[in-house]
Amino acid sequence: MPPSPPSPVRVRNWTIGVIVIVVALAAAWWYVGRYDTKGSATDAGRRDAAGEAARGGPPDREGEHEPERAEVRERERQWAALMGSPPLWPADGNDPADCDEVERSLQQVCRAFEARPYLHRHDDLCGLLRQIAEELAARPPALSSELRSHDAVVGNVFHLFRVLGRERLGALRQLLREEDRLAEPLAMATYRWLVSRERCTNGDTPVSSDVLYDYSSFLFNTMGGQAYMRRRSPEVEALACYYALQVIDEAVERGHNPWGVDPRPEIARCRQLVAGQPFVFRDRYSDSLMGMERRWAQKGERP
Repeated sequence: MPPSPPSPVRVRNWTIGVIVIVVALAAAWWYVGRYDTKGSATDAGRRDAAGEAARGGPPDREGEHEPERAEVRERERQWAALMGSPPLWPADGNDPADCDEVERSLQQVCRAFEARPYLHRHDDLCGLLRQIAEELAARPPALSSELRSHDAVVGNVFHLFRVLGRERLGALRQLLREEDRLAEPLAMATYRWLVSRERCTNGDTPVSSDVLYDYSSFLFNTMGGQAYMRRRSPEVEALACYYALQVIDEAVERGHNPWGVDPRPEIARCRQLVAGQPFVFRDRYSDSLMGMERRWAQKGERP
């Protein structure tokens, strides 16, 4: 007896599966084709080194090797030159209360970077960052299940490109690639500015805590977000995952987790990434992530 033909439902599901795989392969090919060869080899070497360091856990600052201590001292020197004062961990942590201080810190970072030749078209970097933040906030990514629609997959893979365009996204990409040693103060100043927008503007801004939650979820829970994260240098990926986890953790604490994000796998990966980088505040990041890991372990089942 010949086998019965497949049902329309089975054919539809099989077709959707093929489409998702094809789109994923096309996206991967697009990213690989646009990737800078020299940067790729360098980042691969850094990732290997980060993995080796991470397997032993966060190293003790007293026992780290001289080359790493020298790198940390150089980053401290560059941070001080950039910001006009030695690096200090903010006393208010992830909840900045001084709006003037937050604005001054961002302005200092912007002024230092505006002299870079590759940013000659953007003589007001802070203005560019504000414009980018507001446009992204006005057009958040689709966070519905990507398996339900190949359009959602494509939209998320190319989300930042579609919202920001080639020129602005290219400027940000080059800024992160050229200034990896200064990514730490840039990330800290930008993060503190973003999370203070509602308070410092009396809510008159599209950059809300809920939007920051959406983009943090995008980085962890979508193919497009993971593609953007994995293509960054280890330094930038470590900082991005650290601050995105801060946003997710804060959102869950205030009862806002509509997408049911479970950051526990990302916490473990982020700890490994942070452990392998010569950050000025590496111990602070590690302690924060360990505390977050303990809190989430007590939550039990997936939220």
